[in-house]
Amino acid sequence: MLGGRVNPDVLRTHRRLYEGMNKDPMKLTEGDKELVGLVAVGLTDDEIATQLQIPKHKVLNQIARLLAKLGIRDRVEIVLYAYSDPAMYQRISSQIIRKTTKNPQAQTPQVKQKAS
Repeated sequence: MLGGRVNPDVLRTHRRLYEGMNKDPMKLTEGDKELVGLVAVGLTDDEIATQLQIPKHKVLNQIARLLAKLGIRDRVEIVLYAYSDPAMYQRISSQIIRKTTKNPQAQTPQVKQKAS
């Protein structure tokens, strides 16, 4: 999934899952769509909280609400949804990736090594 690419076999294998989801775009708010994108590019809860500038517990609540809205069980299915929906895929590949790479706080911090 790195670089905005997903193995086409994975998408074909999970097409039925995507088709069974409650994917009515009218039900997803702009905030929901942004959250889908951030999860899909692999950000952790802490990184999403930093990106959205909200506490981590609110991120967890929003993800739980999003799972219920889409009728899915876990984050993997959010990723499958994001990469299976053409509009969401376009959003991820252009807006979300650009936004997360420009925000250094949203990237994984470097671990400092102890001096021996």
